[in-house]
Amino acid sequence: SHRATTGERVNCPSCQNDVLPPWRYCTRCGASLHGGGASESEARHVTVVVSDLQGSTALAERLDPESLRYVLDQYFDELGSILESHGGRIEKRIGDAMVTVFGLPTARHDDALRAVQAVAECQATLAGLNDRLERTWGVRLTNRTGVSTGPIVFAEAGGGHRVLAGSALELASRLEPVAPPLEALLSESTVLEVG
Repeated sequence: SHRATTGERVNCPSCQNDVLPPWRYCTRCGASLHGGGASESEARHVTVVVSDLQGSTALAERLDPESLRYVLDQYFDELGSILESHGGRIEKRIGDAMVTVFGLPTARHDDALRAVQAVAECQATLAGLNDRLERTWGVRLTNRTGVSTGPIVFAEAGGGHRVLAGSALELASRLEPVAPPLEALLSESTVLEVG
């Protein structure tokens, strides 16, 4: 649409969400902003892991900028490597949160199981990282994780950006902040798929 390229907000034809340019798809529901819903080829059944580091403001008050950058790099590098080694694809890093999707670009029959195994390994790795960080800087990291299996819409949005939307992402995002510290909450759909 003309408004999508001129800098004006565009209302999604599906959910009425306001979307800022240069997005060509709604960031909430994934519908095309040029009319119509998302195409079937864009719908995927995946497992989404949303993990958020807690207390980074307090951490920044205790460490100098160089040490803080090292600590955060260690956290994201170590946990990101584990998630990717189990077949996850880190789609977004928003502030201190990582959104990882299992099942893109190709779904596998054991996506949910691999996601849960990766999350368990991340928790064990974080415990070891915390021991090292406490010895060196006297700090410990805490995160919370939400995991959900279900549909998402995955669309290219232009400029190298991708849009993820759908119930799996929404539920994982809702589970994350209420998960106990250093633990994960799994959706019922994930538990059923893992068995």
